Amino acid sequence: MALAFAGCRGDDDSSVTADADKTTTSRAAPLRPADLERFVVRKSDLPDGYEEERRVSSSSPGRCLGLGDTPAAQRAIETRFVALGFQACAAASFRKRSPGTVDKDNPAAASAVMLRDEDAASDALPELRRAVIGSLKVGGAASGFEPHSTPAPGLGDEAPRGATFTGDYSPLVRDVTFHLYAWRRGNVVVLVTTTDALGDFDREGALELARTLDARGAG
Repeated sequence: MALAFAGCRGDDDSSVTADADKTTTSRAAPLRPADLERFVVRKSDLPDGYEEERRVSSSSPGRCLGLGDTPAAQRAIETRFVALGFQACAAASFRKRSPGTVDKDNPAAASAVMLRDEDAASDALPELRRAVIGSLKVGGAASGFEPHSTPAPGLGDEAPRGATFTGDYSPLVRDVTFHLYAWRRGNVVVLVTTTDALGDFDREGALELARTLDARGAG
């Protein structure tokens, strides 16, 4: 299975943002582009069996968010992020496969986008989350997934609720669950996505991965 984020605008996700949980901390020195790699997933962050699939350090937020193959979506997200003071981004994704079984294929990915300051990052966070939730596709097919909000305690300077999607990838692959967490740390917004086809990442497991990346990124 592959996660492809297409059609940036998508549907409004107000149903999962209206009750957002947010925490705010005091302002710190702005993070630098070199700090972004601390927020992206590493092999040591994951259970056994995951191999690196993609690593990006780019001036294109579209590429970092997996929108590089959909030009219209890439342009839309880049226009919004440039207007909000985009500086740099980095991303990495890993995948675990179980040979011979189409439904045993588990990705885990993280993207970090740097804005000019904390205010810009705070404005970018709902834009990032809305774009990804509104454009979630599974294997290039219309997902039909409805997101359910999940709490995100202890995550970042500002963390809306996470989102969980469960649905059928195909007639052969059913009850696939995706978990998404997005948050702000200083002038950086971070996105983590996982699936749970192999049982490695339930909702709490995905949140724990997000917390690990946030703690490392915060130094």
